This record gives sequence, C-alpha cells and structure tokens, in this order.
Amino acid sequence: MRHSIIACPAGVLVLAGSLIQAADVSAPEDVASHVLYTHAGQSDVTDPDFPDQKGTVAIHELSVMAPCPLGRSETWQWFAGPFFERHQFEFENIAGVGDTTLYSAALLLGTVYAGLESWEFAASAAPGLYTDFHKTTGDDFKTLVYGAATRRLSSTVWLTAGAAYDTAFGDPAGEGV
Repeated sequence: MRHSIIACPAGVLVLAGSLIQAADVSAPEDVASHVLYTHAGQSDVTDPDFPDQKGTVAIHELSVMAPCPLGRSETWQWFAGPFFERHQFEFENIAGVGDTTLYSAALLLGTVYAGLESWEFAASAAPGLYTDFHKTTGDDFKTLVYGAATRRLSSTVWLTAGAAYDTAFGDPAGEGV
C-alpha cells in the first residue's frame, strides 16, 4: 500500500505568487513547490540468486522542492531553487542486506516555453550531490536532466511525454516518462 502526504510551503507560495502576479504574461502560473512524504509499505522480495531467501522491504521517501521564478516573458519562464530527497529502504530477513538511505541535494534549474497554441515545453537540470554519505566521492556530484512536451487536447485533458537522463544512484537511465 502506498500513502502520500503533500504540502506546499506557505512562504514559497506567497513569494512565488507575488512574483507571478507582477508580470502580465501568458506563460503557465502553476505553483510547483512541494513537500512530499511517501510510505510505500512492505513488499515481498526474493533474491534471484538464492530463490529460497525471501524477505521484505519498506520504502519511505521525503521530497522537498521550492523553485522560485527568475524571469518571465510572454512565452518563457525561468526558475531555480533547492531540491532535496531522502529515500529510506528498510530490509528484513535478507542475509547480508542492511537498511539503506540515499540522499539528493541539488539546485533545480529550469525553463518552460508556452509560445505555441496548445503546446508547452519544459526542460530542467539538477546539478547536485546524490549519495548515501557512507563513502562520498567526486562521482556522487552529478547533473540530472529532464525534458517534457505537453499538448492540451481539451480544457480538461492534457497529454505529456518526456525523457530523463538520470544517474543519481546507478547507471544512466534515459527512459520516457
């Protein structure tokens, strides 16, 4: 079972709201700041090398993101702000596997282009530290890159497709979102 709690930091909302209202533009005005906690519950896991060894894992995630507008025009929007994540994995009954916590602390930089009718394009980069803090090396400093295109199909339906280059905790993953 997966449970999520979402809250937006009030101070960031007030600041972003006053900056957004100061400009007369057609770019999107959605607030993107969040504090998100997710508890994914316990899942059964089996070691593929030792099928008789079975256990469970519980996952807890905390994510905080507070981008603030840097600039706006009629069709462009630029933003930057802090991004933090904590991923905790609690393993039970799996020999040789201990609990693991992974951290992300980055600067989120991005832009949104909304100059075409019914289309919006977004791109962001997140240079930062992605580590478990047990053995932090220069390899833990990375830049993750994301992009998305959104097409408005009606006043209530939007279709979005995107791509990511994400090496936060492993090999590159360039998958569509």
